Amino acid sequence: MERSDGAIVRQYKRERGKYLELEEIIYGILKDIIRDNEFFVMDVAHRTKEIDSLKDKIERKGGKYASLMDVKDLCGFRIICYFSDTVDKIAKALEEVFVFDRENSIDKRATLQSTQFGYLSLHCICSLPKKDIYPEEMWGVPFEIQIRTVLQHAWAEIEHDLGYKSDFGVPKAIRRNFSRVASLLEIADREFLAIRDDSNEYTKQIRERINSSKGDYVPIDRVSLSEYLRNNGEMIKFINTVYEKLGVEIEYVDPGTFIKQLEWLGVETIGDLTVLFKNNQQYVYDMIKTTVDDMGIDIMSTAAVLRLMCEGELIRGKLKEPQIRRYLSVSYSDPAKIERNLNRILGREE
Repeated sequence: MERSDGAIVRQYKRERGKYLELEEIIYGILKDIIRDNEFFVMDVAHRTKEIDSLKDKIERKGGKYASLMDVKDLCGFRIICYFSDTVDKIAKALEEVFVFDRENSIDKRATLQSTQFGYLSLHCICSLPKKDIYPEEMWGVPFEIQIRTVLQHAWAEIEHDLGYKSDFGVPKAIRRNFSRVASLLEIADREFLAIRDDSNEYTKQIRERINSSKGDYVPIDRVSLSEYLRNNGEMIKFINTVYEKLGVEIEYVDPGTFIKQLEWLGVETIGDLTVLFKNNQQYVYDMIKTTVDDMGIDIMSTAAVLRLMCEGELIRGKLKEPQIRRYLSVSYSDPAKIERNLNRILGREE
């Protein structure tokens, strides 16, 4: 190690505490950025480089660094998101908060030639702006933020574990296998993005149909059921009434678990569901009131509303005990729960 290299390491030993403090500041800012922009991410990892790791880096780079400030990744962060277009959205949001070092930042996704294998991420070199809200000694200190998708992260971790950081010197057969996998992952990233966009568009169309006179023939699925509970005018009116008269807030939860029960009752479309709700609305209200009187609750879930709608239909239809038992077997696998709910629906004392 050259003398200047040794001076860099000695300086880092003295100042590492500052970088640890910077790490915590930036991590907090990143969490705020992700929350405020409602980015859907899997993880935000962070670390401050160990002294031995800096020594190894300096030795590998062979005199590249003239000062400690030339080492741009002493503080490192990695944001792992689910969709490829989120990578660029996060980068744009970072630009609004941090000072970007464009000369040293690199979009490694765009650096590979068509004949190379790899599946890489966006590396942003940033620093804090000169603002009073940040400690003055932190102004201009560089740090690195890597942004990648889950699949890009999986590629990088496996590639690192196998020891192949580039295609230089890799046997031809292995290089071809790497290229195939990289292509598959890139296709998968694009397909997941397409699935998300298709799902969002489907949800938008269902919402519009439910809010119009064209919703009766919409089939029951997780999306249409959720949109009905959130956006149907009569359901919203009922939920507001429950809150105003009983002081009970209705919490929205995933309604997918009730699709089988609705199918058992012959409820296959939003029109069928509307009729089910209309026929059993009073029963649902009365049962919520009874629960409030008995237990003093102030919150229920949309799952409870659906359950009561279905139970009201069982009672209104005057189904016999064997039929109710078959219905409950769709909901519960535990025989004790089936019996307990059967007795409750039939009004029998346990």
